Amino acid sequence: MLVQRQILDVLDEVLTDRAALFVSHDLAVVREVCRNIIVMQEGRIVEAGDVDDVIASPSHPYTASLVEAAKGEL
Repeated sequence: MLVQRQILDVLDEVLTDRAALFVSHDLAVVREVCRNIIVMQEGRIVEAGDVDDVIASPSHPYTASLVEAAKGEL
């Protein structure tokens, strides 16, 4: 976890005034790094929006299952 924290700190510094595409299966990391989120299931976009809004109130069942699986980390 220490290495992950260091990498996230570097990303935070580097991406301050830049746009980037960040791909991850870890919703806790996505929530920390990103402002917006796109959730994909089988290559199709099923939900998109502000990361905090989507995690707080997912509208798609797949997103809800991802949030539920990551509950302890969010």
